[in-house]
Amino acid sequence: MIDIRQRSLQEFEDYLRGFADADIRATVLHHTWKPTADDYVGLSTIEAIRRYHVNVRGWRDIGANAYTAPDRTVYNARPPDWSNFAHALISKPWGAVPAILRTIAGGDKQFLNRHGFGIETIGNFDSENPAQSWAMATSLDVLAMVHQLWDLPVSRCFFHRDVAYKSCPGNRVDKGWVHLELARRLEYLPAETPFRVSVLGHYLPEEAGEIRDDDHTWVRLNELAEAMGWQEPVYRRELNKTFVKAKTS
Repeated sequence: MIDIRQRSLQEFEDYLRGFADADIRATVLHHTWKPTADDYVGLSTIEAIRRYHVNVRGWRDIGANAYTAPDRTVYNARPPDWSNFAHALISKPWGAVPAILRTIAGGDKQFLNRHGFGIETIGNFDSENPAQSWAMATSLDVLAMVHQLWDLPVSRCFFHRDVAYKSCPGNRVDKGWVHLELARRLEYLPAETPFRVSVLGHYLPEEAGEIRDDDHTWVRLNELAEAMGWQEPVYRRELNKTFVKAKTS
């Protein structure tokens, strides 16, 4: 059985460096849905998830590579050099899978389980606000760590719902927001951009949620400007154009 331990972010990075030879080519973001943030009571919560995976799902041990908690700690789980570690079988038809994933997977529906790093965020983000969650913030920190250690572009961060008929990592989690948060942590916007980024007007209303189709992701211009270090966008109605410029130091 895996020796699951509660770790700080630095301790988890030290742990990950021991798997430098693992063939990680993508990441997958999940939420637990149940347990929620309020259900979390420490290591026993993770052990309960393991019992479910082993006794009910029939797996040899806990799924996914890491679990992040509302107390800002990380639990190691399935080692990155095991198989079936992203907890993300591609069960959707290929035409419903993001184009970049279709390209790198090459028809292999187990691609993410062979080459993806899967992280489970403790919480139900169908209802909880991800922007106010310490567990989600920690997941983003860990994802940035993985993308840096394995030199992955931000565009290779996928959601479980990209490949399965689920809401995971939660209906309130917007992929554009996640990619911007990763880019901010990595201090760059992805140089490799195999998907298109578009802006709908001056901004997208909060209630719009994630707007995307296949390889096309729509983002809020004010969030993009903030991530790029630009000033707040200014809309000129008489020109029907929005202007942004770099901040002065």
